[in-house]
Amino acid sequence: MLIIIGAICHLRYIASGIGISLCQQGSPLGPILFLLIFNIPHIIIRYFLTMIGYKSGTSLVEGARGGAILQKLSKGATIVGLMVIGGMSASMVALSTPLAMTIGETTFEMQSYLDQIFPSLLSLLYVFLMFGCLKKGMKATGILLMTIAIALVGAFFGFLA
Repeated sequence: MLIIIGAICHLRYIASGIGISLCQQGSPLGPILFLLIFNIPHIIIRYFLTMIGYKSGTSLVEGARGGAILQKLSKGATIVGLMVIGGMSASMVALSTPLAMTIGETTFEMQSYLDQIFPSLLSLLYVFLMFGCLKKGMKATGILLMTIAIALVGAFFGFLA
């Protein structure tokens, strides 16, 4: 039950992930599916929970506070949210390097060796860098501008593809 409620709480992120992935493929269904996936359950749930809240009044909140239901609900929503964000990070962040070393007549491409050791390692490290910046209090706009700057500098000097 908590997973369902957590999924409902993070429905916007799930719908955004589906819509973004379709838009990246060039499909016009991306924004349409986002609006449908988010708005239909959102309006239905909002209506029914408003009626439940109206009928129960303050006794529902007092009962939930005493039974620690709110803590369990919050923990379930956090778990679902982290799973969604982790899945989106793995599928949407792509970072590779064209760096190669030549020893004698043999050329070693760094990205192929990194992928053999740990696939998508650079992407994971970059997500952790962004998370560290958020934990240090950096604003999302600053992180976005930093990402753009790193991409431009990396592409210009040829160490990022």
